[in-house]
Amino acid sequence: MYNKGKADFVVSFIQCLKHVDGKWYGVPFTLLDWQQEAILEFYGTVKENDARQYQYLYLEIPKKNGKSELAAALGLYHTFADGEMHGEVYVVAADKDNASIIFNAALGMLEQCRSLKKRAKIVESQKVIKDTVTGTFMRVMSSEAYSKHGYKPSCVIFDELHAQPNRELWDILTFGSGSARLQPVWIVLTTAGDDPDRSSIAWEVHEK
Repeated sequence: MYNKGKADFVVSFIQCLKHVDGKWYGVPFTLLDWQQEAILEFYGTVKENDARQYQYLYLEIPKKNGKSELAAALGLYHTFADGEMHGEVYVVAADKDNASIIFNAALGMLEQCRSLKKRAKIVESQKVIKDTVTGTFMRVMSSEAYSKHGYKPSCVIFDELHAQPNRELWDILTFGSGSARLQPVWIVLTTAGDDPDRSSIAWEVHEK
């Protein structure tokens, strides 16, 4: 089934945010057609209990197409507006420097949104943004997967999946890790054409 209200709410949330870079700083985040189409279908398609039908949003995007800011906006949505109590939103990349690109974009968006900033507790040294109303937090996570067991993610954003050194972190954060949530989400972003290794986890997910 399709719940137009749910889909439109996500789009409206994102478009209340503002861009953070260069000449676009302070300009409202108006979604491109392909971005809006993907978001409407993903968040609006629901099961009989009105929970989301889909768990995986896979975006294979050429460079310089606003991937990081879209990921930051979706991370903020899942932190502040998805209705998950004590949710856990993780931004994952091959290293913390890469994951921090999305985190810093999210901070820049928060700085320009008074209503969200009032609800936020920010610990920059730990790369954490917490919603003080629901207890949900967004946190940067690097690829040292050995320390990542026992997490209960409500949303995982995998940035540049093709850059993951192996499949360990992917397996830990997808295999049963969302079972404590009604509608967990995995958002996968990767640069189109950047993964020649057909034995990698990125190629496997691309094929799936």
